[in-house]
Amino acid sequence: TAGMAEVAAHLSITSGTLSVAVKTLEQKGYLVRSRGSRDKRRVTVALTPAARPALESHAAFHETLVARAAACLSETEIAALSTALASLHAFFAEL
Repeated sequence: TAGMAEVAAHLSITSGTLSVAVKTLEQKGYLVRSRGSRDKRRVTVALTPAARPALESHAAFHETLVARAAACLSETEIAALSTALASLHAFFAEL
């Protein structure tokens, strides 16, 4: 389990944006929200058993996507793409 504020900070999104996403995932049965027993203002989220296969499927999709994209590129092009993506990642991390 993790607190909503912690998750929002980790994802670099607002708590409002996270709330919308969590509501959707909760409706689909992938997450459960609960209030803290000591501090009722603290809301935590936890994955449900149904979330595990969805996460594994999503990870496999990304692995296939990267493998197919890399198969079409030379080593030089892969290096250039990697550098460009690292630069984009650094830019967004600074926002």
